[in-house]
Amino acid sequence: MKPNKQIRTSSSTLLIATAFLGGCVADDDGLEAETTETEQQIGGWAAAGWGTTTDLYGMDTGWSSTNSACVLTAVKGDLNEGGYWQVADETSTVSIEVDQWNDNWRLIAHGGAHTSQSNSKVWANNPVAGGAVCFPGDVTHYGSWRSVQPHMGQAGPKKITGLSANRRCFLNSVHTGDGMWSSISKYARVRKYTSTDASHPTTGWYIESNLQSSVDTGAHALVGAVCVEFPAIEGEWGHGIGGAGTWPMTDGNGRKMCGLTGISGAFTTESYSSGVNLTPPSSQTGNWSLTLTANKGAEVLCIQ
Repeated sequence: MKPNKQIRTSSSTLLIATAFLGGCVADDDGLEAETTETEQQIGGWAAAGWGTTTDLYGMDTGWSSTNSACVLTAVKGDLNEGGYWQVADETSTVSIEVDQWNDNWRLIAHGGAHTSQSNSKVWANNPVAGGAVCFPGDVTHYGSWRSVQPHMGQAGPKKITGLSANRRCFLNSVHTGDGMWSSISKYARVRKYTSTDASHPTTGWYIESNLQSSVDTGAHALVGAVCVEFPAIEGEWGHGIGGAGTWPMTDGNGRKMCGLTGISGAFTTESYSSGVNLTPPSSQTGNWSLTLTANKGAEVLCIQ
């Protein structure tokens, strides 16, 4: 597959690409140098990262949504800036989504903006970065969760789909702003429930979060997830980890993919490297690891 080449001159853009994905990476002087492409035939995966303050377009992964799936592997930066309701508002966003023009998966990460009195877009210039992994697969369900207006309290879990033997769900988008990620207790996740309770009246996969809409502006938080039907699952690893450090996510031989099923913590640091990051192996049959910075947590699911 041909690498996607994007040449930009903005020093606010950060790109790291591995496996099939090609692109640009900012040099220390703000100029950009082309990365190399590693060609690998897969029944496996390809991973990439993208980070900006103001780029709404993102990067085309080159993977078609008709025969592949992509899920988030990293969420980093300051997610507390941006609005929702006004004409020029933009939330702080990390998303891997389907491009409506060519049906390819597109990785988007940018900071937030509010609307001025003249209806102009005023960027907060907060850095936001995201990562994604793409692999051959069938996305069978898309789901979204949205916080409710402040006077309505806390939004409950949102069911995506029922249970299936080889169905697994992962985060694919987070849209927030206005101080929503300022506490270490905040979380957004997708989980499988095999028994019922008051909040989960039927079994299945649910998106849930304790993010709340802005008391000042009413801006919503939005969390998205996708569910994938794997043809077979030979091995599986599930992790929930908090605190700064790096941990192995998989072991042994064979091709594996890992994706985020949950993130938590205070995403307040204005740095492309501060947050939650799944690192892919240098080879298709290597093993994944997870790196967290202080006051962050992650839930991870890996499939072989």
